[in-house]
Amino acid sequence: MTILQIGVGLFILGLAVLRPFLYKPVAEKYEASFSSVFFCLWMILGILVSFVFMGEELVLLKEIIKNNSFAFLGGVLKGAFVWAAVLTSQVINKKSVSSSVFFPFISLSLASIVLNLFFGENLEIVHLISIILLGVLGGVFLVFGDAKRMSLNEKGMFWLAVFFTAGCSVCDHIGIKGMGWYLYLVVSNVVMFLFVLIKGVSKEDIKAVFGQKEVVKAGFFTLCYESVIIASMIAVMPVSIASFFMRLSAPVVMIFSAIKFREQTVKNQLIFGGLAIILALPMMFVAK
Repeated sequence: MTILQIGVGLFILGLAVLRPFLYKPVAEKYEASFSSVFFCLWMILGILVSFVFMGEELVLLKEIIKNNSFAFLGGVLKGAFVWAAVLTSQVINKKSVSSSVFFPFISLSLASIVLNLFFGENLEIVHLISIILLGVLGGVFLVFGDAKRMSLNEKGMFWLAVFFTAGCSVCDHIGIKGMGWYLYLVVSNVVMFLFVLIKGVSKEDIKAVFGQKEVVKAGFFTLCYESVIIASMIAVMPVSIASFFMRLSAPVVMIFSAIKFREQTVKNQLIFGGLAIILALPMMFVAK
């Protein structure tokens, strides 16, 4: 990794540590489906604001649909996947903050395998092994970590969240590369908005999205977080590396959750967090 990649990665890490704690109050106060609503509406707001500067790119959409329908499909699927990923991950977050940050290790492994086998991401073998072992650790956490407290339904949501989050990473690789970041955001968020409308959104939901302090904090943070992630994937590092730094926040979050929410013991959380850091070291210190 370059110094720039490490620096941007550490910034992503800091944002990823904050994310579950900003989402937790929303998960506790509202139904899980509401999280998809606030996520979507704040992203749409960001697109509308940036339209003044980037709106001219929309004229390229027709050409992309005609000549690069695969990339367009990636944007469409991303909208569906992220809607479902936010919903299912908030079900997990309501029960266990630790589990909500640990399941993405499995998603990262699944997405990285798909990207390397079929989409030419070409990670070094040591990097790929590191990511796969992190996924295995995520599976062990389901049995011996705080995830064991989840009900059968919540564990089902856990595996759905794994699938949808992995799908988001694969779609990022396909869509951003083929459409550019702005059109990709427009397409994916319009599709997500359609899912929100189909599911149903009330006036009370809209008022809460832009009027309740805890939701406004989470929504504004979402907009900033997603912008940084997409920018890094475009200009700084491969999708798998960016996803890796997002997942590396788990050990830090787990320690805080053990203290604040009494999720397992600090020792248990330290074991899983420490193993995650050890397995992640090759990603940072073995050059590509």
